[in-house]
Amino acid sequence: MKFIKDPKSLGLVFLLAMLFVYTSSAQDKHVRLSSDRMKAVDIFNEIKSQTGYRIAFNPSAFNAERVVKLQTSSGPVRLILASVFSNTGYTY
Repeated sequence: MKFIKDPKSLGLVFLLAMLFVYTSSAQDKHVRLSSDRMKAVDIFNEIKSQTGYRIAFNPSAFNAERVVKLQTSSGPVRLILASVFSNTGYTY
């Protein structure tokens, strides 16, 4: 088994590992919405309010004023966003 001996390489490996952990846990934060039918922009604002995560989108390409029927009014951010972008051709 080879070990990383260069401190700079070890630091980079550690940084990448921490980034992976942060990224994978970010989408698992839970949000609770007031309804299971909301405008996409209101859902984005609630996600920002409850988690601090901002959802960026191009208003000329994505209609954030459309009403979204969610599968659930609370759950992980990744599931809420999956519902918002369902059948739109967009992903997050």
